[in-house]
Amino acid sequence: MTHRTSLALRLLSTASLALAFAACSGKDAGHTDKPAAPVSGAASAAASAAAKPAGGPLDELIEKAVACVEKGRVNRGCDGFAQLSQAVNTQRRDPAIVQSLLAAMESPDAGRKALALTLLARPFPEEGDAAVRLLKRLEAETDASTKADILEALATRTAPGVDEAALKLLQSSEEPGIRAAAARLLGSKPHEAIGEQSKPALLKSLREDQAPAVRRNAATALGNLQYADALPDLIKALDDQLVAPSATFALARFETPEAYDAIWTRIEASAKDDSKVSLPLLASIRLLEKHPKHDAKKALKTLEKLQKALQKRAATNDGTAQAALKLIERNIDRLNGKTPEPMVPGAASAPASGTAAKAPASAAKTPPAHK
Repeated sequence: MTHRTSLALRLLSTASLALAFAACSGKDAGHTDKPAAPVSGAASAAASAAAKPAGGPLDELIEKAVACVEKGRVNRGCDGFAQLSQAVNTQRRDPAIVQSLLAAMESPDAGRKALALTLLARPFPEEGDAAVRLLKRLEAETDASTKADILEALATRTAPGVDEAALKLLQSSEEPGIRAAAARLLGSKPHEAIGEQSKPALLKSLREDQAPAVRRNAATALGNLQYADALPDLIKALDDQLVAPSATFALARFETPEAYDAIWTRIEASAKDDSKVSLPLLASIRLLEKHPKHDAKKALKTLEKLQKALQKRAATNDGTAQAALKLIERNIDRLNGKTPEPMVPGAASAPASGTAAKAPASAAKTPPAHK
């Protein structure tokens, strides 16, 4: 090997060592700054999360159930949602289930949000930080329909600031769906503490709001909160076909003579003119039986008259008359000390708490009562 070749090899070796040292120390030629920090596992996970939903025990079922969401509304009869709902019910004591739903609620995907919020409307044994995260989402959310869904989910939960946020939205939101959900929340048992502040606002909504869904939920809330000042307006609402069912059950909760008379007078009127028969009025009789003024013998005679009056209509396959007869028969049996047969699915009955509470934010034109 010549001297020139040997010198070239030594120079090449020295350069290789310098490059290797620079690589190990995080430097290369021309750079003297600190070595770059290695990519962390958290950063890698965040990058993956941007491409697909975060992992969770419900993710696969949620992905299948997304097809059950149309225009932000969940089709509860859809198989995908039924499977997801069953999984939530069977594993509801697992804290990871709530966290999985909360993660889906915070997803940018509207379908996942709708599914998660529909299921989060149920209370769970292990809630964790659910109320706090829902409230934060409520404050940050810009979509009106989703905001209403969040209020529905918050109706069974308490956290500092929830009541105040709902009251503010009832008074200021331009979306009837949001106002309706806020009214329902303020009238629910977990939020009774703010009742003294919310009662006047709810009464104003019953009197003045143009959206029937808001007036219905305000009537229900005022009944739940037993706001005596609302009695005249609730009685007046019995003549509003769109609000009468909610007003009826709200009034039936009061133990005042005027509330009892307002309902029972209308039941007696329907015995004389069966065209005035009202399923909510008949369904409310069970609540009226607990009223101090209730006269069982008088009630029985009125119902027997109404029963005879409706039999001809029912024989012509009049659906309203047939449903009314079933309710009358159940009430007669109970007044006679008999145990009524269980109601068949679809028969009229007193609505569960929160009925007619949900109205999509798009309901500015014709707001539906609930999902």
